Amino acid sequence: MGNLGLIDKDREKYIEAIKQLFPRGPYWEKRIEDTEGDLFNIIKTRIEELYRFRQRMADLQRESIIHTASETFDHWEDLYGTEDNRQLDLEVRRELLLAHKTPKVNFEILSSIAKFHGVALHRVYFPYKPGFTGFSRFGIERIAGPAAFSVLYIEATESPETNKELFEQQIRNRLLANQIAFFFYSGGK
Repeated sequence: MGNLGLIDKDREKYIEAIKQLFPRGPYWEKRIEDTEGDLFNIIKTRIEELYRFRQRMADLQRESIIHTASETFDHWEDLYGTEDNRQLDLEVRRELLLAHKTPKVNFEILSSIAKFHGVALHRVYFPYKPGFTGFSRFGIERIAGPAAFSVLYIEATESPETNKELFEQQIRNRLLANQIAFFFYSGGK
């Protein structure tokens, strides 16, 4: 039996694999070798279909990974709920999506987002202790759970070509829902 699990650019290997699926004997060999016959044309057509199918399958496997996707990248952004970044280069979009997908929020992640927007981060810190709010009364069960809000200061240097609005939106989307970010810029260099 032939190996139809092969992925090869050489169509001749596909033809040989298909030929091995037919019964052995001079009758079948003669029918397969007849380039004007129906059987040869059927095999040739099936080979092209199989070849296209295998190529498309390999393409779809590449598209199933964020690191190599290109054709379906818009769908990856929709899946992770990121904003519309179609105006940006694919590699920039890929880095932003990977940063968004990473569950951690730290200086390194925020710095990588800033770098794509031409911003240099200097300091990211929480100037205040978190404030807690909740609705409760003495002797009555709590109506709602406590909510914590954190103020986050981000000090950065921008370049003249920085789109501050897009940069700030990217950072806010990356932060946790209870973190309120304030941006302070020291001007371009």
